[in-house]
Amino acid sequence: MTDEISETLRQLEDKLDTLQEQTDCDPMALSELDGFLAALAICPATIPPEEWAGRIWNDEEGNPPVFKPGQAEAIIELALLHHGDIVRQLTEKTYLPLLEIDPEDESLLWQVWLAGFLQAQSLRPEAWEPFFDMEDEETSTATAGLTMLATMAFGEMEDMDEDMEELEEMAPDVLPVWIDTLYEASKRLKSGEDAGERVGKPH
Repeated sequence: MTDEISETLRQLEDKLDTLQEQTDCDPMALSELDGFLAALAICPATIPPEEWAGRIWNDEEGNPPVFKPGQAEAIIELALLHHGDIVRQLTEKTYLPLLEIDPEDESLLWQVWLAGFLQAQSLRPEAWEPFFDMEDEETSTATAGLTMLATMAFGEMEDMDEDMEELEEMAPDVLPVWIDTLYEASKRLKSGEDAGERVGKPH
């Protein structure tokens, strides 16, 4: 990882590793989960844990693994704690995406983090549409930049031009700026609405 991880993340990683060892599921990597929870923190819509938790561990057909008693609840609780940390960091403008380091060339694998971010966006795609209509340059740049990174990472592109190659190299540096920008834009979109927690405890 790019930085020393918190105790919450360390426990979360251990529980996800244990889940993978004990079942046939392939849960999210820690970096992917960080991106997923960051998008939930930014999304203007309220998405309850009972709707998003399955994305952490379900297979491609949407089937959950067979949990041991309390196992799923413990993972959700830790995910909620990390979500709270992300919200605090975004508020304080100190959030940095948790990026894996490629062991071969020590490059930062922003694609893993972005995969999680996009998964959360797919839960409420309509909630993200207003970002594309916002007229301030910072939000427009952040929205277009993330869209381009997604296309570069997961779209069907045979070749990248010079600008795309430059963006790929800059991605670890611009992601924190764009995420901060989108969080501020989300707060403006939600102005006048309930300012309470947007990710609640599972029922």
